[in-house]
Amino acid sequence: MLSLLSVEEIRGLPVFRSDCEKIADAAAFSRTLAWAMVLDPQKEEYPAVGGGEFYFVQSDRFDKRHTDTALVKDLISGNASGLCIMNTTVYHRLSEEAEQLAKEHHFPIFLTEQNLDITETIRTINKAVLESGGSENELILSEEYSRRLLEKENESNTELLRYTADVLHCECIYWHILSEPVTTGQSDLKDRIKEDREDILALKDNEIWRKENIAACSIHVLSEPYADVFLLRDSGITDFDITILKKLTSVLRRRVISDFLNRLQLQHSRDTQWVRFWIEGKLSDRLIRDHVDKLKIGKPEAYIVGSVKLPRQRSYSYNYRRSHENDNRIVSDAILQTSILMFRSFRAEGFSSYQHIDNTSSRMWHIYLAPEGMKDWKERYQKAVETLNGNEEFLKDDPELRLGLSSCTKKGELPLAAANAEYTRDLRLSLPQRAVTYESLHLLKAVEALRASERLDSFIDEELGDLLLEENEELLKTLRCYFQCNCRKNKTADALYIVRQTLYARLERIEEILGKGFDQDGRRVALEIAIAALELGGGEI
Repeated sequence: MLSLLSVEEIRGLPVFRSDCEKIADAAAFSRTLAWAMVLDPQKEEYPAVGGGEFYFVQSDRFDKRHTDTALVKDLISGNASGLCIMNTTVYHRLSEEAEQLAKEHHFPIFLTEQNLDITETIRTINKAVLESGGSENELILSEEYSRRLLEKENESNTELLRYTADVLHCECIYWHILSEPVTTGQSDLKDRIKEDREDILALKDNEIWRKENIAACSIHVLSEPYADVFLLRDSGITDFDITILKKLTSVLRRRVISDFLNRLQLQHSRDTQWVRFWIEGKLSDRLIRDHVDKLKIGKPEAYIVGSVKLPRQRSYSYNYRRSHENDNRIVSDAILQTSILMFRSFRAEGFSSYQHIDNTSSRMWHIYLAPEGMKDWKERYQKAVETLNGNEEFLKDDPELRLGLSSCTKKGELPLAAANAEYTRDLRLSLPQRAVTYESLHLLKAVEALRASERLDSFIDEELGDLLLEENEELLKTLRCYFQCNCRKNKTADALYIVRQTLYARLERIEEILGKGFDQDGRRVALEIAIAALELGGGEI
């Protein structure tokens, strides 16, 4: 069984001598290591911040643009193991904000004043990582593998898998949750793990699952499981294999994040301006058809537009490093997470999608297309929305934000659907749902018309009268349930868990307050609108 090396175990090394300043508690020291490496905060991208790395940074690499706070935020979000700041010619005192972050997230930071041989220090730590069952040859191989991983930064995932398979003489598989497995061999992975799939899906980020001939490591993005990396070898999986697996997963995790960032940086690409023009009704049918044809989904059965205002949260821990020329980072963690959840929910139901960020008006647009032949697109649309509303992470950082959605069946109607999505998004609702469709508004459309005319409050008072009094709260709830049950008394009594005699008594009292015929024709419609207005406008029923 693999025994992962913890920060507690490496702090006994000479580099972390007794007078070395440590910002860490017991939880911080319990973090485990995958490998050690040098990091330069002034580079636009950090190398493979993906989980389990312990980094060494020279103090003279910090400046006003590249602060220790920004670095610590990035490393914490990347699930790194820890940080050692080596004071060289410039003494660095850790900022209060960085220290507070480290303490809050149990992230270990060491500050040392002694001159270090970086190469030897990292070699010592990486050797300790393998010490439980490794050999000198495995240490050399591990160092070579780490170096080659960084050199292969621009190569495809498939090439990385092939390289790893060659090093370990095993089969490597990368399985993105929304696609088929990418493999270096011929094994039927789905068949081999079908009995263990639930256990694998339950893995935490960077967590290892292992059986005799197969091992997996999980990749999460902003708390969401996204991919798994597998090693297969009939002769068995070794501890050294697990060490290499964690290094490979670190790099692939970074790529998963980069993939979504690339999708979201759409406004920087001239090819995506057509999405905005389509939403604004400025694109010809021919140009729309040319772009949609590239998806190879045939003639879409329907088009769904989603609109959400950009979240206020401005944490950029998953973003690329800032360039020296441009510090305008539009893709925050909250935007990334929102986009991921929306993309996954609709992709799981078979929809293709486009995304567009309008940074000028702080809006994010998603367009989902139902492929030709998807006759049940309405049911799938509703299921995707239910999935979003069932996810506690969706738009959790700003309770005032809401996703508005609307659909149409003709590409030329998409601008109207976009306007309806914005209308739905901006309604002042007191609903628990964060994703609301225009199609589900029903009576609320009439409520909004009354609100716009400033007649809403007086309308509620006129229609409901004394039912609004505190002592009649139970009667108001009964009336709402009665209408929801289409005025069927047996069904209403069952829904309220009361006997019919009690219901009859309440309905008689309601009739005394509202008058006869309250459940007939136009009177009923007016009362339902008033109840909807009271509930959706913030009142309690």
